[in-house]
Amino acid sequence: MSNNQITIAIPTYNRFEKVKHLLSFLAKQKEVCCYDVLLIDNCSDNYNYADLLQLIPQVRIYRNKYNVGASSNIIRCFEYCETDWLWIVGDDDEIVENGLELVLNVVHKNQDVGFINFQSTISKANSNIITTNIVGDGLSAFINSMPNYSNTLLISSSLYNLKYIKPDLNIAYMYAYTMAPHLVILLNSLSQYNIKYLFSKEFLINWNLSNVPVDWDFEILYLNNYDIIEFINHDVRLARIFYQKMLLSHPWPSNKYDWYRLNTVFSEQQLWFKFKKFEIEHKNLLVKHYKLLMNLFYFIFIEIVRKLFKRPVYRIHAINYLRLNKRN
Repeated sequence: MSNNQITIAIPTYNRFEKVKHLLSFLAKQKEVCCYDVLLIDNCSDNYNYADLLQLIPQVRIYRNKYNVGASSNIIRCFEYCETDWLWIVGDDDEIVENGLELVLNVVHKNQDVGFINFQSTISKANSNIITTNIVGDGLSAFINSMPNYSNTLLISSSLYNLKYIKPDLNIAYMYAYTMAPHLVILLNSLSQYNIKYLFSKEFLINWNLSNVPVDWDFEILYLNNYDIIEFINHDVRLARIFYQKMLLSHPWPSNKYDWYRLNTVFSEQQLWFKFKKFEIEHKNLLVKHYKLLMNLFYFIFIEIVRKLFKRPVYRIHAINYLRLNKRN
């Protein structure tokens, strides 16, 4: 086991040339010796591991026996990481030239932070570039201060401090269908452990839409993401903010029909919010006045019994007690 603090984990499937290009870039950076490099191959057809090991000899390669799906392969990055910090890098994403040095510097200054999110071209596309760092802790502050949902969703733009992030893998696998298991792990840790986070102003990832496979559907991705709301549904106001940020940061809807689909789902969620708010408010009202309601119920019950039996309730209890003892 190395003494490095950060693991660069690369989940991949049938993209040998892209992986080779990424490892070639990493090999040219003098700071690569300060990182563990981990490649998790999701049962690809055509990988020549010897070529990859020549580029970076210290790379650890895991090959899944079966294709477990993209989400599960991302979860395995958390499972196989042996350092404090985890940086998951998409095999087709481009790190800026000074990226490795930049990450080392930011991590060194923020050892008490559980999650760091850097800027990318997605932030630029949505005009959500931040000029100052944003620091906070806990789920509520995180959602309120999140500059761009899409940039947070992008796996390559974020680092996880596994000393604070608790990767509950059972929950991540349960929500793998959302296509955002890394966000499930993050939101669960923010909610359960109140971890500290940092939205960094530094630019780290060049993400190019032209690199996205033609069969990739952003609308399906975002529609699946909606089920992440279950981590926030205890707070209707916070859930509404989360959905608004999710909808507004959609990177590039391809046509008016895509917008219609997303807005339709959003409208349905707005109805859900109203019903959920009604339910929570009435549940809180019931809990608040529980004693009063129970006392009122007992008073009515006692009065009915007294009218029916023409005697106080305590005398009925006493008579029943004597009858039971007499039978015994």
